[in-house]
Amino acid sequence: MDQQSNTFPSQQGMTLLNGVVTLGRRKYAVSLLWNMAEGNGKLLQEANIAAERMGSTLLALRPGQGVWNDQFAIGDSQLGHTVKLPSLAAALAEQFNGSLLGVWLLDGHIWWLVGVRSDGSIVYDRAVADIDEIRAEFDNARISDQWDEIICPANFSVENAQVGTPLHELIGSSKVRLRPLKQNLAPVVVKVGAIFALSIAGVVGYQHYQDYLEEQKRLNAVSTPLSSKEVEIIIPPMPWADQPQTEATLNACVTGLLTYASEANKIPGWSWGIGRCDGKQITYSLKRSGGTSSWLQTMAVHLLNTPTVVEAGNAASLIWPLSDLPRYAPDSPGISVQRAQHYLQTEFDELFTPIQFIPGQEEPYWSSIQYSLKNIPNPLVYLPLFGNIPASLVQEVTFDPYTHYWTLSGEIYERRQPEK
Repeated sequence: MDQQSNTFPSQQGMTLLNGVVTLGRRKYAVSLLWNMAEGNGKLLQEANIAAERMGSTLLALRPGQGVWNDQFAIGDSQLGHTVKLPSLAAALAEQFNGSLLGVWLLDGHIWWLVGVRSDGSIVYDRAVADIDEIRAEFDNARISDQWDEIICPANFSVENAQVGTPLHELIGSSKVRLRPLKQNLAPVVVKVGAIFALSIAGVVGYQHYQDYLEEQKRLNAVSTPLSSKEVEIIIPPMPWADQPQTEATLNACVTGLLTYASEANKIPGWSWGIGRCDGKQITYSLKRSGGTSSWLQTMAVHLLNTPTVVEAGNAASLIWPLSDLPRYAPDSPGISVQRAQHYLQTEFDELFTPIQFIPGQEEPYWSSIQYSLKNIPNPLVYLPLFGNIPASLVQEVTFDPYTHYWTLSGEIYERRQPEK
């Protein structure tokens, strides 16, 4: 399932999306999550499955009828989306032949970014009040794809772009409207059961671990003092204790990588490369392409939030620190890695997205499993899934500004009771 580069709000550190805008006397739905249908089943059935997986009760169908590939969109009631609300992106897309990338300032000081590929599919539909965020995504989209037509404000200073074209003159009447999800109780029961099982597993495992600690205290109280040759058993801190939580880390990484992507491309004579984030800092690699060290140092101080410059011959890095993120409490429970792997594998199979697992570490008091996702349009789409798993750490998020694809790797931990 090919998903657009978009996300829903509610995670910390992410600019709040706007879901409803007014154009003239009509209200339209924006910031919908658009998906390309696989074409191996009924459009409504596939949309229902995807909406259930993402925890939404609203969706919209956009059948191509041979003109474009079938699409569906997922809505979010927290953004103000309601049943029968028409899609603004669909109303615009159906009036164009060829690809279009556009940005408009709408009522309420809301900036709206929309992108329609040459095959007619909607790939961008995002509305926020933050012009810097919209400008960063607009620049990334403009560079990573070829567009037949670009429409943007004059102060964006884009060569050959149309300026000042009123949006109401371009849209048609949208037949794509939000509709309620037709609930299938069986998948809902399965999903609730899986989440419940994960929660129970974490609580039971943690309780067993606490019982073990209490038993150790009791035995130590009645045992004889340690001899000089005996070593006191010290339980080490769990590897996820006091580490940044997965949801906050993933959110901060994606936001930072998008924000600083265009900044890393502003130094003449230096070509940008892959962006990386480990939850502590954002790093963009650079490669010399005719520039000098002096250009690099001089221009870097004028970039947003002034990154640190690290040079290594013909290569360099720009590094921006991230603010401190919410962390796991020292006594937070882990989760059965076997159950977590089964849960994620099942969910990603339903989303037609490959996820890879490799064994992690085996220690007396804990074990782990590692996962990775490669060449995905937007990792934030999967936040609802990772949010159900405690003791999960993000290892690295990478962003390729040329292809606009991401990779995500992380590790999930389980508490263990040492063998006696």
